Amino acid sequence: MQETIQNQQQAAQEAAENARRASCSYWGAEPSTELRY
Repeated sequence: MQETIQNQQQAAQEAAENARRASCSYWGAEPSTELRY
């Protein structure tokens, strides 16, 4: 049970990271500059 929960959390984390990278590359800005808005 614990392993499946960890896998789900890791998958969600990776999905969030991928979405962040996609939005960053889309706007052509780095995560650090995105925090200023």
